[in-house]
Amino acid sequence: MLKQLYQIRREKPGVLSAVQVSNTVKASMLMDKEEHNALLEQLIGKLGAVEVPKTNKVPLILTGSLCETCDEYVLKAVEEAGGEIVDDDLYVGSRYFATEVGKTLPPIEALASAYVNMVPPCPTRHDERSSWVSM
Repeated sequence: MLKQLYQIRREKPGVLSAVQVSNTVKASMLMDKEEHNALLEQLIGKLGAVEVPKTNKVPLILTGSLCETCDEYVLKAVEEAGGEIVDDDLYVGSRYFATEVGKTLPPIEALASAYVNMVPPCPTRHDERSSWVSM
């Protein structure tokens, strides 16, 4: 459902602020999964009906090697300066759910395989098999 939320944000820039999206991803890491999924399902349902007026804001994709959440004041400053964060490439963001974890292997093996073969490539380690061009 987080992938759906990000798709909605791409299609409807401004439907949620960057802080709201960031807090939703953080909550998914901390809350009971069933409770978070129920709330996220409600949110996605409501966002479908929201009309967002066109603006002249500059669409931006945040990227970086932050191992923790991006500070809210940075996200707010970007938006107040005329930027519209439409996607991100952050650890506490789209990278959290970018790599599918297989369901055919035992759980620990599936997690290890997802980590070793993560997509997009991890900027903190070198892997000759990974190409940033396609990202």
